[in-house]
Amino acid sequence: MTDALDRGLVVVHRTNGTSNEGTFVSWRILANEYYDVTYNVYRDGVKLNDKPLSVSNYDDTGGSTTSVYTVSAIVKGVELPQCKPQTSWNCYLYKLIDRNYSGYKDITLQKVYSNADGSDITADYQPNDISMADLDGDGQLEILLKRLNTKDASSLYLENATDYAILEAYKLDGTRMWWIDCGPNMVSLNSTELNIVAYDWDCDGKAEVVLRGADGMKIHFSDGTTKVIGDASVNTRNTFSHTDAQYCWTHTGSEYLLYLNGETGKPYQITDFPLKRLEDGETNLKTAWGDDYGHRSSKYFFGAPFLDGRKASLFLARGIYTREKMIAYDINPQTHEFTTRWTWNCNQPGSEWYGNGYHNFCVADVDMDGRDEIVYGSMVIDDNGKGLSTTGLGHGDSQHVGDFDPYRHGLEFFGCNEDKPGNNYRNATTSEMYYRFETTADDGRALIGKFSDSYHGCQGRSSASNLISSVTDNVLGITADNFLKWSDLNFRIYWDGDLCDEVLNSPGTAKEAKIEKPGYGRLFTSLGCNMNNDSKNNPCFQGDILGDWREEFIVRCGGNLRIYTTTYPTGYRNYTLWHDTQYRQSEVWQMEAYNQTPHTSYFLGKTEGITIAPPPSTLTDRVEIADGASINKDHNDKHLLLAKTDNMNVSVVDGAAPYILTDNSPTWVEGHDDNASITTTTYTHTITGGAFTGEMRLVKQGDGILKLPNVSETYTGNTDVWNGELDFDGNMVSSRVWLNRFASLKTNGGKFGAGIVMDYASKLLPQGDVSARSVTLNFGSRIVMPLSSAKISADTLRINKVDWTDGPKYLAPVIQFTGNSKPNDGAYLVGTFNVLEGNLSDIIIEGISGVTYKLEMSDKNLYLVVGSGQVPTGINNISKDDSQGKFYNIEGMKMPDVKTYKGVYIKNGVKVMKR
Repeated sequence: MTDALDRGLVVVHRTNGTSNEGTFVSWRILANEYYDVTYNVYRDGVKLNDKPLSVSNYDDTGGSTTSVYTVSAIVKGVELPQCKPQTSWNCYLYKLIDRNYSGYKDITLQKVYSNADGSDITADYQPNDISMADLDGDGQLEILLKRLNTKDASSLYLENATDYAILEAYKLDGTRMWWIDCGPNMVSLNSTELNIVAYDWDCDGKAEVVLRGADGMKIHFSDGTTKVIGDASVNTRNTFSHTDAQYCWTHTGSEYLLYLNGETGKPYQITDFPLKRLEDGETNLKTAWGDDYGHRSSKYFFGAPFLDGRKASLFLARGIYTREKMIAYDINPQTHEFTTRWTWNCNQPGSEWYGNGYHNFCVADVDMDGRDEIVYGSMVIDDNGKGLSTTGLGHGDSQHVGDFDPYRHGLEFFGCNEDKPGNNYRNATTSEMYYRFETTADDGRALIGKFSDSYHGCQGRSSASNLISSVTDNVLGITADNFLKWSDLNFRIYWDGDLCDEVLNSPGTAKEAKIEKPGYGRLFTSLGCNMNNDSKNNPCFQGDILGDWREEFIVRCGGNLRIYTTTYPTGYRNYTLWHDTQYRQSEVWQMEAYNQTPHTSYFLGKTEGITIAPPPSTLTDRVEIADGASINKDHNDKHLLLAKTDNMNVSVVDGAAPYILTDNSPTWVEGHDDNASITTTTYTHTITGGAFTGEMRLVKQGDGILKLPNVSETYTGNTDVWNGELDFDGNMVSSRVWLNRFASLKTNGGKFGAGIVMDYASKLLPQGDVSARSVTLNFGSRIVMPLSSAKISADTLRINKVDWTDGPKYLAPVIQFTGNSKPNDGAYLVGTFNVLEGNLSDIIIEGISGVTYKLEMSDKNLYLVVGSGQVPTGINNISKDDSQGKFYNIEGMKMPDVKTYKGVYIKNGVKVMKR
């Protein structure tokens, strides 16, 4: 499910007060607009663009601060109604290396009045961390703000204080929807554990809100009524120190789990907090957690992972340093009742799962099975509630999860370590270590991103380490601080319009916001606005809040808020990052504890040629086909979806012509609380019956298998295999087949009239003879074939190699032979190709060992020549033997092995050897 967001139009008229430099306009591309949607831009009712725009930003050379802009989408040639009109945000010009404009919008917060005497105490309050979600279903994101009482904090939370931290829900126009007075019993050092998150768990188009509560908390609903949580008379502030800030933790009293209506603040559920401070029978906090003042017991996390691949669950966790507790709930959308999906606990010192938490966590589908995992610092808990893998490296401060190396399957983890100091870069599924740096003291910061087109993949470092490559797993040959300073290891951000990340940080401690482009310099410094959380220098929030796929950030500006947006044009098209599943999850957990930057689930990079994000997972504007159903002409011109998280069968009535068929056949990768035991189940979606026709596209996603019927498919749209395996033995007459990285095409006798294009680590798996108009083998792509029982025929074979010094393992295509790894001497026919583009010697051969071998072309035939074998040459004295039909006796022909060949059948111009 993706949030039903509106167009998110943003307008910034560039002016320095004396001269005007045009107007920048940007808007969202939504998940359901991935294919065949373009846009028109209007100023004051007049269309500005000559041709429909494929990108989601426009640089208007005219306009003014009062001009009114709208945007319309053109869907399959039909222009839809224009979006809600917008005028210009404020404009800010920053001049250092370049003249860079940005836009900003100020949000004025409501005044705060004392509980004691009603006096205005707004000056005592400072905006802090933010979560965002669409709380009221209007397609716009709202703000959930933590506003801290700095006077209360500076006095170390005195028992007789009357005014406390507050949590508020705001619309972007500054309207306060509802708010919460946190009361006296929610104290944590720097209020890092005072968090509020939102997600649409009940799928009604409006996000619900989840937080931890305590006695004396008071909710002020949107209708003016209030509710006190628990016992208003309880005050636990007499149980902790007021002389040393590090001991200021609430560690006694009741705790509650609040599940609220996001629009009104009214509760659906108020229950005891399920992850108890002390379990039944436990009485000593130090014995239970390792300290007696509440620090270790007061680490809380909340998330909305898709644990079944279909709907969001509610995830809670407690503890990072020693014991860890977790619970996952499924929520009934009608009654809002919780059902426990699973629990996970570890309280066993010495266990490789014990004390592995960080000051943050991440939700991501690390193993690509369509189900989210819980990345909990040095370990990963699987969607099934079992441990997936662990490093045993213990606690750390900063972690990052994403597709940092596009040439490895699945996601990677990069983080720093405190318990076993240094950093680690690893496979996020198996915890296989790719790079490990060790030092002697806490390495407290880490950051990784695609920061430069001068290097392939991502670049990352921790405070004490050198700069490493995510592709080579080695240190890059540059001085780390000359490229990415240790003090800038904070947030990554998309800002300037290329596909590289920039760095969002501050030039001081909780001072202005700045944006640096590694290897280039400063692009932006805010004016009069500051970052949060002391030396952590976090924005209140970073995310793709509005406009195109570049990111906005929110900072505190005095006692109010300011949203900054970029005005750099970009020629790259991408849908809103909010509709990437992993990025959306990051906007739930970002504010918790030590705020961490969001990452997408995919990699983008100009240098790598990966400039288009994969299609988003969404049900919007798609018709889901059930197991056992039939696709017929009633489905013509519709976007169909096969998404069962199991095996399924669907039939096709010959001549059906959907607009797009998307298949999401999955795998299920399961952990078993055993670091060495991970199992994988592969599911198959089988289509039987007739053929598709028309201009349909076929889109294969998910790591499972899609089987097509053995028919002549006449549809003309592309067949894009983004993930998993496509099985097809028929005739693909007019659809080009593209295999993304790690995707596979398995075929026995298949014909591919529009060709096959293969990217890194993709596999062509011929089970017999295969023909295609062309086969394009990009670097690292792989043909896996038996040595003598299959061959490939194509008009053109393209061989593409790269000469990267920092590239992945394979820089050229691979042919991998299966079966006998030490074949007899001879010339083995691999395929027939009329045209060869590229160098045959670039192809890497695997599966053959203990003998000499080479690839050789002869008369348009490609052979693997083993040992003293020779390609067939010198054919003469051909005579017909009518007793064998069209059989010809041939003298002087050298055959590919030591066995005697009686001759060759000539059938439709193809030579068929017969023993």
